Amino acid sequence: MIKIKVLLSHPGTQHSMKLAEQLLRKDILFKYVTGFKLYEGCITLKLIIFFLPRINKKYFSNRVINIRPSLLKTYPSYDVLIKILGIIIKSSNDLYFFANRYFQHRVSFKLINKIDVVIGFDTASWILSKGTKTNNKKFILDLSIAHSVEMQKTFNYLNKKYPEWIASIPLKKQKYLDFENAELNNADAIVVASSFTKNTLLKNGIPNEKIFLNPYGVDINKFRFNDTRDFSKKLKFVFIGSVTARKGVPTLLKAWQKINPKNAELLIIGPIGDKERKLIPNVENIKVLGKIPNDSLPEIIDDCHIFVFPSYFEGFGLVILEAMASGLVVITTDATAGPDIIENRKEGFFYSAYDENKLVAYIQLCMDNRDLLKSISLAARKKAESFTWDAYGDRYYNIINNLD
Repeated sequence: MIKIKVLLSHPGTQHSMKLAEQLLRKDILFKYVTGFKLYEGCITLKLIIFFLPRINKKYFSNRVINIRPSLLKTYPSYDVLIKILGIIIKSSNDLYFFANRYFQHRVSFKLINKIDVVIGFDTASWILSKGTKTNNKKFILDLSIAHSVEMQKTFNYLNKKYPEWIASIPLKKQKYLDFENAELNNADAIVVASSFTKNTLLKNGIPNEKIFLNPYGVDINKFRFNDTRDFSKKLKFVFIGSVTARKGVPTLLKAWQKINPKNAELLIIGPIGDKERKLIPNVENIKVLGKIPNDSLPEIIDDCHIFVFPSYFEGFGLVILEAMASGLVVITTDATAGPDIIENRKEGFFYSAYDENKLVAYIQLCMDNRDLLKSISLAARKKAESFTWDAYGDRYYNIINNLD
Protein backbone atom coordinates (compact mmCIF):
# COMPACT_ATOMS: atom_id res chain seq x y z
CA MET A 1 0.00 0.00 0.00
CA ILE A 2 1.39 3.43 -1.00
CA LYS A 3 1.69 5.78 1.96
CA ILE A 4 -0.34 8.98 1.63
CA LYS A 5 1.58 12.24 2.08
CA VAL A 6 -0.29 15.10 3.72
CA LEU A 7 0.47 18.82 3.81
CA LEU A 8 -1.18 20.59 6.75
CA SER A 9 -1.52 24.36 6.46
CA HIS A 10 -2.64 26.66 9.26
CA PRO A 11 -1.12 30.02 10.25
CA GLY A 12 -2.29 30.03 13.88
CA THR A 13 -2.80 27.53 16.68
CA GLN A 14 -6.35 26.30 17.48
CA HIS A 15 -6.40 22.50 17.14
CA SER A 16 -4.07 22.35 14.11
CA MET A 17 -1.10 21.52 16.34
CA LYS A 18 -2.96 18.50 17.71
CA LEU A 19 -3.87 17.49 14.18
CA ALA A 20 -0.23 17.75 13.09
CA GLU A 21 0.82 15.46 15.94
CA GLN A 22 -1.89 12.97 15.00
CA LEU A 23 -0.89 12.95 11.33
CA LEU A 24 2.67 12.30 12.47
CA ARG A 25 1.47 9.46 14.71
CA LYS A 26 -0.14 7.92 11.63
CA ASP A 27 3.09 8.52 9.66
CA ILE A 28 1.39 10.52 6.90
CA LEU A 29 2.52 14.08 7.74
CA PHE A 30 4.79 15.39 4.99
CA LYS A 31 4.92 19.01 6.17
CA TYR A 32 3.17 21.30 8.65
CA VAL A 33 3.18 24.83 7.24
CA THR A 34 2.31 27.35 9.91
CA GLY A 35 3.15 30.62 11.63
CA PHE A 36 5.42 30.97 14.64
CA LYS A 37 6.04 27.56 16.25
CA LEU A 38 8.83 25.99 18.25
CA TYR A 39 9.63 22.30 18.39
CA GLU A 40 10.41 20.69 21.72
CA GLY A 41 14.10 20.71 22.54
CA CYS A 42 15.15 23.49 20.15
CA ILE A 43 17.77 25.95 21.33
CA THR A 44 15.41 28.91 20.88
CA LEU A 45 12.91 27.37 23.29
CA LYS A 46 15.64 26.67 25.84
CA LEU A 47 16.79 30.28 25.69
CA ILE A 48 13.22 31.53 26.10
CA ILE A 49 12.66 29.33 29.13
CA PHE A 50 15.93 30.53 30.67
CA PHE A 51 15.71 34.26 30.03
CA LEU A 52 12.08 35.35 29.73
CA PRO A 53 9.74 36.09 32.65
CA ARG A 54 6.98 33.66 33.51
CA ILE A 55 4.18 35.44 31.62
CA ASN A 56 6.12 35.30 28.35
CA LYS A 57 7.01 31.66 28.87
CA LYS A 58 3.30 30.87 28.97
CA TYR A 59 2.76 32.75 25.71
CA PHE A 60 5.45 30.72 23.99
CA SER A 61 4.30 27.43 25.54
CA ASN A 62 1.15 27.64 23.40
CA ARG A 63 3.38 27.43 20.32
CA VAL A 64 5.51 24.44 21.23
CA ILE A 65 4.86 21.34 19.16
CA ASN A 66 6.20 17.83 19.50
CA ILE A 67 7.16 17.06 15.90
CA ARG A 68 10.49 16.86 14.11
CA PRO A 69 11.84 20.19 12.78
CA SER A 70 12.20 18.63 9.30
CA LEU A 71 8.39 18.40 9.17
CA LEU A 72 7.89 22.06 10.10
CA LYS A 73 7.82 25.03 7.76
CA THR A 74 7.22 28.13 9.85
CA TYR A 75 6.58 31.73 8.93
CA PRO A 76 7.06 33.87 12.06
CA SER A 77 6.59 36.88 9.79
CA TYR A 78 2.86 36.05 9.84
CA ASP A 79 2.69 36.70 13.59
CA VAL A 80 4.74 39.88 13.22
CA LEU A 81 2.38 41.04 10.47
CA ILE A 82 -0.63 40.42 12.72
CA LYS A 83 0.91 42.62 15.42
CA ILE A 84 1.74 45.44 12.99
CA LEU A 85 -1.56 45.35 11.12
CA GLY A 86 -3.42 45.19 14.44
CA ILE A 87 -2.23 48.74 15.14
CA ILE A 88 -3.40 50.03 11.77
CA ILE A 89 -6.49 47.95 10.97
CA LYS A 90 -9.34 48.05 13.46
CA SER A 91 -11.61 45.44 11.83
CA SER A 92 -10.61 41.91 12.85
CA ASN A 93 -12.08 40.56 9.58
CA ASP A 94 -9.92 42.91 7.51
CA LEU A 95 -6.89 42.15 9.67
CA TYR A 96 -7.07 38.39 9.21
CA PHE A 97 -7.96 38.66 5.53
CA PHE A 98 -4.72 40.51 4.76
CA ALA A 99 -2.63 38.31 7.06
CA ASN A 100 -4.12 35.04 5.79
CA ARG A 101 -3.70 36.11 2.18
CA TYR A 102 -0.03 36.84 2.93
CA PHE A 103 0.36 33.42 4.57
CA GLN A 104 -1.22 31.50 1.68
CA HIS A 105 1.15 33.11 -0.80
CA ARG A 106 4.03 31.74 1.27
CA VAL A 107 2.93 28.13 0.69
CA SER A 108 5.01 26.81 -2.20
CA PHE A 109 3.13 25.01 -4.96
CA LYS A 110 6.35 23.09 -5.61
CA LEU A 111 5.70 21.63 -2.16
CA ILE A 112 2.11 20.81 -3.07
CA ASN A 113 3.31 18.82 -6.08
CA LYS A 114 5.16 16.48 -3.71
CA ILE A 115 2.12 15.47 -1.68
CA ASP A 116 -1.28 13.78 -2.13
CA VAL A 117 -3.59 15.67 0.21
CA VAL A 118 -3.70 19.24 1.52
CA ILE A 119 -5.56 20.07 4.72
CA GLY A 120 -6.39 23.77 5.07
CA PHE A 121 -8.50 25.75 7.49
CA ASP A 122 -11.41 28.11 6.97
CA THR A 123 -10.63 31.77 6.19
CA ALA A 124 -7.03 30.78 5.38
CA SER A 125 -7.48 28.53 2.32
CA TRP A 126 -9.27 30.29 -0.53
CA ILE A 127 -6.04 30.70 -2.52
CA LEU A 128 -4.54 27.42 -1.29
CA SER A 129 -7.63 25.38 -2.18
CA LYS A 130 -7.70 26.75 -5.72
CA GLY A 131 -4.01 25.99 -6.24
CA THR A 132 -4.46 22.50 -4.83
CA LYS A 133 -7.25 21.72 -7.27
CA THR A 134 -5.24 23.20 -10.15
CA ASN A 135 -2.45 20.75 -9.30
CA ASN A 136 -4.92 17.82 -9.16
CA LYS A 137 -4.42 17.17 -5.46
CA LYS A 138 -7.09 16.41 -2.89
CA PHE A 139 -8.13 19.25 -0.62
CA ILE A 140 -9.70 18.83 2.83
CA LEU A 141 -11.21 21.90 4.48
CA ASP A 142 -11.12 21.76 8.27
CA LEU A 143 -14.01 24.00 9.27
CA SER A 144 -13.52 25.35 12.77
CA ILE A 145 -16.83 27.25 12.99
CA ALA A 146 -20.28 26.94 11.46
CA HIS A 147 -21.32 28.46 8.12
CA SER A 148 -20.79 32.24 7.89
CA VAL A 149 -24.21 32.93 6.35
CA GLU A 150 -25.85 31.55 9.48
CA MET A 151 -23.34 33.46 11.58
CA GLN A 152 -24.41 36.70 9.92
CA LYS A 153 -28.04 35.92 10.75
CA THR A 154 -27.11 35.28 14.37
CA PHE A 155 -25.08 38.48 14.55
CA ASN A 156 -27.96 40.51 13.11
CA TYR A 157 -30.24 39.08 15.80
CA LEU A 158 -27.75 39.86 18.57
CA ASN A 159 -27.06 43.36 17.29
CA LYS A 160 -30.77 44.14 17.62
CA LYS A 161 -31.15 42.39 20.97
CA TYR A 162 -27.99 43.74 22.58
CA PRO A 163 -27.09 46.95 20.72
CA GLU A 164 -24.73 48.02 23.50
CA TRP A 165 -22.60 44.94 22.69
CA ILE A 166 -22.50 45.60 18.95
CA ALA A 167 -18.75 46.34 18.91
CA SER A 168 -18.09 42.71 19.83
CA ILE A 169 -19.87 41.41 16.69
CA PRO A 170 -17.96 42.28 13.50
CA LEU A 171 -20.06 41.52 10.40
CA LYS A 172 -18.23 40.23 7.33
CA LYS A 173 -17.99 41.94 3.96
CA GLN A 174 -19.46 40.06 1.01
CA LYS A 175 -16.03 39.46 -0.54
CA TYR A 176 -14.94 37.56 2.57
CA LEU A 177 -18.07 35.43 2.42
CA ASP A 178 -17.27 34.73 -1.24
CA PHE A 179 -13.78 33.57 -0.31
CA GLU A 180 -15.21 31.20 2.30
CA ASN A 181 -17.68 29.82 -0.24
CA ALA A 182 -14.76 29.17 -2.59
CA GLU A 183 -13.07 27.13 0.15
CA LEU A 184 -16.23 25.08 0.66
CA ASN A 185 -16.76 24.52 -3.06
CA ASN A 186 -13.12 23.57 -3.74
CA ALA A 187 -13.04 21.02 -0.94
CA ASP A 188 -13.15 17.31 -1.68
CA ALA A 189 -14.08 16.80 1.96
CA ILE A 190 -15.11 19.13 4.77
CA VAL A 191 -14.31 18.05 8.31
CA VAL A 192 -16.50 19.56 11.04
CA ALA A 193 -16.45 19.04 14.78
CA SER A 194 -20.15 19.31 15.63
CA SER A 195 -23.59 18.47 14.30
CA PHE A 196 -24.47 22.14 14.66
CA THR A 197 -21.76 23.06 12.15
CA LYS A 198 -22.81 20.25 9.82
CA ASN A 199 -26.45 21.35 9.87
CA THR A 200 -25.53 24.93 8.94
CA LEU A 201 -23.64 23.59 5.92
CA LEU A 202 -26.55 21.42 4.82
CA LYS A 203 -28.86 24.39 5.22
CA ASN A 204 -26.67 26.32 2.79
CA GLY A 205 -26.53 23.69 0.07
CA ILE A 206 -23.33 21.80 0.89
CA PRO A 207 -23.80 18.12 -0.10
CA ASN A 208 -24.04 15.72 2.83
CA GLU A 209 -21.51 13.34 1.25
CA LYS A 210 -18.79 16.02 1.46
CA ILE A 211 -19.21 16.55 5.22
CA PHE A 212 -17.46 14.42 7.85
CA LEU A 213 -18.16 14.80 11.56
CA ASN A 214 -15.07 14.46 13.76
CA PRO A 215 -15.35 15.84 17.34
CA TYR A 216 -12.21 17.19 18.98
CA GLY A 217 -10.34 15.56 21.83
CA VAL A 218 -9.27 16.65 25.28
CA ASP A 219 -6.13 16.12 27.34
CA ILE A 220 -7.55 14.25 30.33
CA ASN A 221 -4.20 14.34 32.09
CA LYS A 222 -4.03 18.12 31.91
CA PHE A 223 -7.68 18.59 32.91
CA ARG A 224 -7.88 16.23 35.85
CA PHE A 225 -10.95 15.16 37.74
CA ASN A 226 -11.30 16.60 41.24
CA ASP A 227 -13.05 13.88 43.24
CA THR A 228 -13.01 16.04 46.39
CA ARG A 229 -15.15 18.79 44.87
CA ASP A 230 -17.84 19.76 47.41
CA PHE A 231 -21.18 20.68 45.84
CA SER A 232 -22.76 21.47 49.20
CA LYS A 233 -20.79 24.67 49.77
CA LYS A 234 -20.99 28.00 47.94
CA LEU A 235 -21.33 27.19 44.24
CA LYS A 236 -18.90 28.70 41.79
CA PHE A 237 -20.22 29.12 38.27
CA VAL A 238 -17.66 29.95 35.60
CA PHE A 239 -17.79 31.21 32.04
CA ILE A 240 -14.67 30.79 29.86
CA GLY A 241 -14.40 32.39 26.42
CA SER A 242 -14.25 35.75 24.70
CA VAL A 243 -16.55 38.12 26.54
CA THR A 244 -18.89 38.87 23.63
CA ALA A 245 -22.54 38.70 22.68
CA ARG A 246 -21.85 35.73 20.38
CA LYS A 247 -20.68 33.73 23.37
CA GLY A 248 -23.91 34.62 25.19
CA VAL A 249 -22.37 36.77 27.90
CA PRO A 250 -25.16 39.42 28.01
CA THR A 251 -27.73 36.61 28.14
CA LEU A 252 -25.83 34.98 31.01
CA LEU A 253 -25.62 38.27 32.92
CA LYS A 254 -29.35 38.84 32.42
CA ALA A 255 -30.16 35.33 33.72
CA TRP A 256 -27.78 35.72 36.65
CA GLN A 257 -29.29 39.02 37.73
CA LYS A 258 -32.80 37.58 37.42
CA ILE A 259 -31.93 34.80 39.88
CA ASN A 260 -29.47 36.86 41.94
CA PRO A 261 -28.24 33.81 43.87
CA LYS A 262 -27.04 34.54 47.38
CA ASN A 263 -24.91 31.43 47.90
CA ALA A 264 -23.10 31.42 44.56
CA GLU A 265 -20.71 33.47 42.47
CA LEU A 266 -20.01 33.81 38.76
CA LEU A 267 -16.48 34.00 37.40
CA ILE A 268 -16.00 35.46 33.91
CA ILE A 269 -12.76 34.40 32.26
CA GLY A 270 -11.57 35.43 28.82
CA PRO A 271 -10.46 38.31 26.61
CA ILE A 272 -12.57 41.40 27.29
CA GLY A 273 -12.55 44.89 25.80
CA ASP A 274 -12.83 48.08 27.82
CA LYS A 275 -16.34 48.72 26.53
CA GLU A 276 -17.53 45.22 27.42
CA ARG A 277 -15.94 45.41 30.87
CA LYS A 278 -18.09 48.45 31.64
CA LEU A 279 -21.20 46.43 30.78
CA ILE A 280 -20.51 43.87 33.50
CA PRO A 281 -22.53 44.69 36.63
CA ASN A 282 -20.36 45.76 39.56
CA VAL A 283 -21.89 43.36 42.09
CA GLU A 284 -20.37 41.14 44.73
CA ASN A 285 -21.35 37.79 43.17
CA ILE A 286 -19.78 38.49 39.73
CA LYS A 287 -16.01 38.55 39.27
CA VAL A 288 -14.24 39.35 35.99
CA LEU A 289 -10.82 37.69 35.78
CA GLY A 290 -10.18 38.61 32.14
CA LYS A 291 -7.78 36.70 29.93
CA ILE A 292 -5.59 34.11 31.63
CA PRO A 293 -2.98 31.73 30.18
CA ASN A 294 -4.39 28.39 29.06
CA ASP A 295 -1.96 26.58 31.34
CA SER A 296 -3.61 28.26 34.33
CA LEU A 297 -7.11 27.07 33.42
CA PRO A 298 -6.98 23.63 35.07
CA GLU A 299 -6.11 25.15 38.44
CA ILE A 300 -8.93 27.71 38.26
CA ILE A 301 -11.47 25.20 36.94
CA ASP A 302 -10.54 22.83 39.76
CA ASP A 303 -12.03 25.28 42.25
CA CYS A 304 -15.33 25.69 40.35
CA HIS A 305 -18.50 23.61 40.20
CA ILE A 306 -20.54 24.59 37.13
CA PHE A 307 -19.43 25.73 33.70
CA VAL A 308 -21.93 27.97 31.87
CA PHE A 309 -21.39 28.43 28.13
CA PRO A 310 -24.54 29.99 26.59
CA SER A 311 -23.03 30.53 23.14
CA TYR A 312 -25.23 31.44 20.19
CA PHE A 313 -22.78 30.22 17.57
CA GLU A 314 -19.81 27.83 17.67
CA GLY A 315 -17.90 25.28 15.70
CA PHE A 316 -17.49 23.04 18.73
CA GLY A 317 -16.56 24.76 21.99
CA LEU A 318 -13.53 22.77 23.15
CA VAL A 319 -13.75 24.36 26.58
CA ILE A 320 -16.92 22.29 27.13
CA LEU A 321 -14.89 19.07 26.94
CA GLU A 322 -12.17 20.56 29.14
CA ALA A 323 -14.76 21.45 31.76
CA MET A 324 -16.32 17.97 31.58
CA ALA A 325 -12.91 16.33 31.94
CA SER A 326 -12.42 18.40 35.09
CA GLY A 327 -15.74 17.17 36.46
CA LEU A 328 -17.67 20.43 36.13
CA VAL A 329 -21.40 20.35 35.50
CA VAL A 330 -21.91 21.96 32.08
CA ILE A 331 -24.78 24.19 30.99
CA THR A 332 -24.55 25.03 27.29
CA THR A 333 -26.62 25.43 24.13
CA ASP A 334 -27.49 23.47 21.00
CA ALA A 335 -25.32 25.89 19.00
CA THR A 336 -22.24 24.11 20.32
CA ALA A 337 -21.06 20.50 20.50
CA GLY A 338 -23.30 20.09 23.55
CA PRO A 339 -25.87 17.77 21.90
CA ASP A 340 -23.03 15.63 20.47
CA ILE A 341 -21.23 15.02 23.76
CA ILE A 342 -23.87 15.48 26.46
CA GLU A 343 -26.94 13.44 27.29
CA ASN A 344 -29.25 15.99 28.84
CA ARG A 345 -29.48 15.79 32.65
CA LYS A 346 -26.97 12.92 32.72
CA GLU A 347 -23.62 14.51 31.80
CA GLY A 348 -24.79 18.12 31.81
CA PHE A 349 -27.46 20.33 30.30
CA PHE A 350 -28.07 21.90 26.92
CA TYR A 351 -30.95 23.96 25.60
CA SER A 352 -32.00 26.00 22.55
CA ALA A 353 -29.65 28.97 22.31
CA TYR A 354 -32.58 31.36 22.01
CA ASP A 355 -34.49 30.01 25.02
CA GLU A 356 -33.25 32.35 27.75
CA ASN A 357 -35.82 31.09 30.22
CA LYS A 358 -34.26 27.62 29.99
CA LEU A 359 -30.87 29.05 30.95
CA VAL A 360 -32.45 30.61 34.03
CA ALA A 361 -34.17 27.32 34.84
CA TYR A 362 -30.96 25.27 34.59
CA ILE A 363 -28.98 27.67 36.77
CA GLN A 364 -31.76 27.53 39.34
CA LEU A 365 -31.93 23.73 39.05
CA CYS A 366 -28.24 23.52 39.94
CA MET A 367 -28.80 25.80 42.93
CA ASP A 368 -31.72 23.72 44.20
CA ASN A 369 -30.48 20.14 43.48
CA ARG A 370 -26.99 19.81 44.93
CA ASP A 371 -27.19 16.01 45.19
CA LEU A 372 -27.77 15.70 41.43
CA LEU A 373 -24.61 17.65 40.64
CA LYS A 374 -22.24 15.03 42.03
CA SER A 375 -23.57 12.26 39.76
CA ILE A 376 -23.47 14.58 36.74
CA SER A 377 -19.88 15.48 37.57
CA LEU A 378 -18.85 11.81 37.60
CA ALA A 379 -20.72 11.07 34.36
CA ALA A 380 -19.21 14.13 32.66
CA ARG A 381 -15.68 12.99 33.43
CA LYS A 382 -16.40 9.49 32.17
CA LYS A 383 -17.83 10.82 28.90
CA ALA A 384 -14.85 13.17 28.40
CA GLU A 385 -12.46 10.23 28.77
CA SER A 386 -13.86 8.76 25.54
CA PHE A 387 -12.94 11.90 23.56
CA THR A 388 -9.20 11.46 23.24
CA TRP A 389 -6.99 13.15 20.64
CA ASP A 390 -5.88 9.72 19.46
CA ALA A 391 -9.51 8.82 18.70
CA TYR A 392 -9.79 12.11 16.82
CA GLY A 393 -6.65 11.25 14.86
CA ASP A 394 -7.90 7.76 14.02
CA ARG A 395 -11.12 9.19 12.58
CA TYR A 396 -9.19 11.77 10.57
CA TYR A 397 -6.93 9.06 9.18
CA ASN A 398 -9.96 7.12 7.98
CA ILE A 399 -11.40 10.22 6.31
CA ILE A 400 -8.12 10.82 4.43
CA ASN A 401 -7.82 7.21 3.34
CA ASN A 402 -11.37 7.10 2.05
CA LEU A 403 -11.22 10.15 -0.18
CA ASP A 404 -12.55 9.38 -3.65
